[in-house]
Amino acid sequence: DVKNVPGRPKSDKLDAVWLAKLTEKGLLRPSFVRAAEESVREIRERVVVLRASMSRILILGATGSLGSQVTQQAVSANHQVSVLVRIPSKLPAEFRERVVVHEADLARTTVSALATILQNHDAVINTAGSVTEGQIFVDLMEHVVTGLESLPEKNRPVSWFMAGAALLD
Repeated sequence: DVKNVPGRPKSDKLDAVWLAKLTEKGLLRPSFVRAAEESVREIRERVVVLRASMSRILILGATGSLGSQVTQQAVSANHQVSVLVRIPSKLPAEFRERVVVHEADLARTTVSALATILQNHDAVINTAGSVTEGQIFVDLMEHVVTGLESLPEKNRPVSWFMAGAALLD
């Protein structure tokens, strides 16, 4: 509904701020509304169960500014952490011995090789890429999604795409 508004300067950051303001004023409908019969307590219980079952985490882009923070939190929470990075030597020394390292260029890795890395994880957290790269970023996200969708549905890890979130500060 809000994609084709003429006369506004275009950037991801400006769009995010503008959408947040529209949402605050109640001008956009929510994209997710929890079921009315589901209590907050029930949701919290599901989150606790889900959280406990997600011990094997793969972090894409773990050497970036956001990825290193996510990796630190996952390691500190005693998850079994794997990372996919281009340059393993950029990982802080204290992480290298506590994580499984997959060395690959995410954008150049074949879908089948990416799927092999993605499988056997409970969760995948993508922190790779920067929205400022425009179409390159879009292509990278599409590549990751294609890798995830190539896995049988029952074997797909829960996935979070956080790349570019730092621009919203």
